[in-house]
Amino acid sequence: MTLEEKIAELKVGDKIKFEGQEYIVINRKRNKLDLKAGTLSRKISVEELIEKLKNLAKVEEVSQEEIAKIVGSEEEKEDPNRKTYKNYPYNFVFLGDKNKVERKPYSDSIGNNSGKLICSLVNKTPIFTNGKTKKIDVKDERNGKTYKHSLEDFLEDNGKYLVTSSSLKGEIRNIIEIITNSCIKNVESEKLNRKDFYTPLELVPEEFRPCKNIENLCFACRMFGSTGDQKSVEDENISCIGKVYFTDATIDKKKAKIVADYVPLKALGTPHPTFTRFYLKDRGSYKKEGSTIRGRKFYWHHRDKINGNENSLNSIRMKGKNESDKRKKFNASLKFLKPDNKFEFEVSFKNLTDEELGVLIYSLELEDNLLHKFGKAKAFGFGSSKITIEKFLLDSKDKYRSFTKTYDEGNKEKYLKIAKDKYLDENRKEIRELKAILNIVNDLDFSNSPFPDINWFSKNKDVYLAEILEKVK
Repeated sequence: MTLEEKIAELKVGDKIKFEGQEYIVINRKRNKLDLKAGTLSRKISVEELIEKLKNLAKVEEVSQEEIAKIVGSEEEKEDPNRKTYKNYPYNFVFLGDKNKVERKPYSDSIGNNSGKLICSLVNKTPIFTNGKTKKIDVKDERNGKTYKHSLEDFLEDNGKYLVTSSSLKGEIRNIIEIITNSCIKNVESEKLNRKDFYTPLELVPEEFRPCKNIENLCFACRMFGSTGDQKSVEDENISCIGKVYFTDATIDKKKAKIVADYVPLKALGTPHPTFTRFYLKDRGSYKKEGSTIRGRKFYWHHRDKINGNENSLNSIRMKGKNESDKRKKFNASLKFLKPDNKFEFEVSFKNLTDEELGVLIYSLELEDNLLHKFGKAKAFGFGSSKITIEKFLLDSKDKYRSFTKTYDEGNKEKYLKIAKDKYLDENRKEIRELKAILNIVNDLDFSNSPFPDINWFSKNKDVYLAEILEKVK
């Protein structure tokens, strides 16, 4: 690789070492680079930089090892003595082996399996999906001020409570992305801070970034469809429809077990990807070359809330002597469903291959003791649910010759075996981590609170989020 080729690849955030200084590229415009080292800034043309580095290297052709000494820096090794913390409501599943990412052209007719899966979803912990919200006035007795507090209803339509099809699809797709080493979606593509050099998406290895066109799609995008790279020219064929379709999961309101009144919960909070000790690999930074996101985000199941009674919610209820103390501006009161409600939904599929169908079946039902998470308040233990395929129906070969026989019963085990043999290898770190965080059995205790107290972070600035299978130190 020539020095010219290496310099041509330089981008914002990369490092350059020459003349006794290590510079960071803070801007690049065609043939000119803006560099910075501490308070020292300078502009330099690509030609001038190449000439300086050639003189330094003494040769025009240099090896990768020699270039690494001049351009860029070695990735900082993880500190074996770092302090770690694990009892947090979420963690990240390893992205996977970037050398085993397989992308292929899209085809909507390559598989021979079409039909539908009739499924049930039973929530093992309280569950809540956002419906109507109304604001009420609450007076603070201490200062006399009045503020608005949110009362949130469970989502309903036509006399039924529902978990949306998009929520179901998103959860199942997340599972499939891990199992099949697919790309990762919904990573922020804008800088979180104007002083950052990189966006979160730029810290995703290139092999796992979202698919851009239908000639080069990962397993999940071939199955669920892709919007492609929206910045591409208009005449490029960059998007494709999916081959799997979900209905909403519904339950008749008259049959549902729901709390009698709105329950005031503690403030839920929001994601904080700027908290690099948790969101990025050890010592990562949005300013540092070689930094990488930790993986795909999942929430732990709370053992104390699985099929638990009302007392299991004490750790997340807002405390107060009366309702005005419990209902604040910063929290909300929810009317959620109690455990053990049975929702029903269907998954239709068209032209899936045997392995695609097997992966879909596995990702829906999972294994014993493994549960999904749906809805709001996952950090509080809500939404842990078990999906069961009640009926597996394949389009009948006589579908267009008979008015009575539309479907044939399918054999789940046949397709599951194909998926498990190819994708569920326990030697894969991401598979072990996925099964661990989806398991109702874990060594975490959220019975007091899902989050550390407010002073924990300021007192533990040198503590990192432990990996899912890591023993804390």
